[in-house]
Amino acid sequence: MVGSDPVLIDLKTSSSRRHVPVAGKAAEEIAKQKEIAIRARRDLLWVGPDGGPMRAPTSAGDWWGRAKRSSISSDAGVPSNLKLHDLRHATATRMIRAGVPITAVSRMLGHASPKITLDVYSHYVASDTDTVLAAMLDAEG
Repeated sequence: MVGSDPVLIDLKTSSSRRHVPVAGKAAEEIAKQKEIAIRARRDLLWVGPDGGPMRAPTSAGDWWGRAKRSSISSDAGVPSNLKLHDLRHATATRMIRAGVPITAVSRMLGHASPKITLDVYSHYVASDTDTVLAAMLDAEG
């Protein structure tokens, strides 16, 4: 932001650019938004009310607050105090619980090393006692 205006700039480093797999309904929505953006001849998938970049959510009346209060969100049980950053943590936690290697999770999150990811999410890895016991039993033959 420069003052109150969003400014589009290049990423800080080349490692800041990541490829994140998206599937299911999210992939379908992104494909729809891409078609809309192409027809509108714009570079951004989602835009703010003024047609420019969306601004970071700052109040209950912004786009994120309105989305959380929508009937779709309430029907899905989205908590009213959910922060946008919570989605990042939820995704990382789901990947770890699904058995995605910590190195892959770390890359998706853009962490400089898997150690950072483990520092934040190790309690999800360490609590997987059943998986550890199963692996030990499998090793015994």
